Amino acid sequence: MLKYFLTELKHQLLNPAAIFFVVIMPISMFLIFGGQAELSEKLPSGVNISGLIAIQMGFYGAILASSQAGADIGQMRESGWLRTLHLNGMNDSRYTLIRLALSYAVVVPQLVLLYTVAAFTFADMPLKIWAYSAVMTILLGGLYAGVGQIFGAFLPANAANGLASGFVVLGSFLSDMFMPLTGTMYKVGQFMPFFGTKTLVAWQATQGKGTLGNELNLTYLTLNVVIWLGIITFLSWWTLRFTRTRS
Repeated sequence: MLKYFLTELKHQLLNPAAIFFVVIMPISMFLIFGGQAELSEKLPSGVNISGLIAIQMGFYGAILASSQAGADIGQMRESGWLRTLHLNGMNDSRYTLIRLALSYAVVVPQLVLLYTVAAFTFADMPLKIWAYSAVMTILLGGLYAGVGQIFGAFLPANAANGLASGFVVLGSFLSDMFMPLTGTMYKVGQFMPFFGTKTLVAWQATQGKGTLGNELNLTYLTLNVVIWLGIITFLSWWTLRFTRTRS
């Protein structure tokens, strides 16, 4: 199990496409959106607007990294590697545990790099909020490996990564992560799969308020997270069994 984990981790960390989309792109987006003088204004929590953007871009990078890690099941299915692992005693529980650990392992480096860049450039926030947002990003972001696994189970390997990334990007826009949504779009956004988790990650920074300054209901947000992660977990478990029977 350890050898397989280390092999997959090396593949993920040295993958040029992953380095660009998971590491370089979120950092670039932070510098573009968060590097403006007027964003130095601070919220009541002591976090400036650039800091809030850093939190959101860090979470975006986390769910992108974990979904990319999950989408690799498509390549494993096509190469016959998934079947080989199963024949050598790798049951569904062990495989799921390793892929979850791999998801967390790829989330941490990109977040550390982004937060380091943010801290030395434009972001300013109390240490406790740096720590809270980082821990929540890792804990919640790593759970989205199932998104990539769902795509990888049914699509060709060369399409699974791209479509999983597209889903994350579109879902992030609709979840009020990149730019403030208003009116109907904001109401729709509250039902999106990333809205609850991204709001909980930034909860201390925003003091429980939305981008429009409205008070948010913690019970509803928790329900949003539980329902969506429950759906993703069930579908990823089902697709794993489906993929194993096809490989």
